Amino acid sequence: MHKAIGAMRKNTSTTRVLVTDDGQVAGYYTLANRALDVSLVPAALFPGHPPTKAPPTLTLAWLAVDRAFTGRGFGTQLLARALSDAVRVHHLVRFVAVIVDALTPANEEFYRKHGFIPVPGTADKLYLPAVTLLQVVNSEP
Repeated sequence: MHKAIGAMRKNTSTTRVLVTDDGQVAGYYTLANRALDVSLVPAALFPGHPPTKAPPTLTLAWLAVDRAFTGRGFGTQLLARALSDAVRVHHLVRFVAVIVDALTPANEEFYRKHGFIPVPGTADKLYLPAVTLLQVVNSEP
């Protein structure tokens, strides 16, 4: 969390916190703008015309739930809020995908379950195309 506060002060990311009714931090997520290394761009994002410059992405840099609150669905709630924020950002500043670094097999499984796809040639990086993001979030009731 200290890194998130420092990054916000430097204007390099935004962190949102889930706080319980009694003021405990249950979890948080951080969004940041980045460019995806052009050598890692999945062909599905640019069929027929791969980019020559790194395309803009929105990175879900951190998503965490305090161990005291695991198993209550807070991770899924935080991801849903992060993706909802991503849609609002996309309407103002376009990007091609939301990127995550799934640092553990459990994290990778969590993101895959929510529609993220592995970035070819990487061990733990996954993406959700912006087109898919808009379809999923805009189709929710």
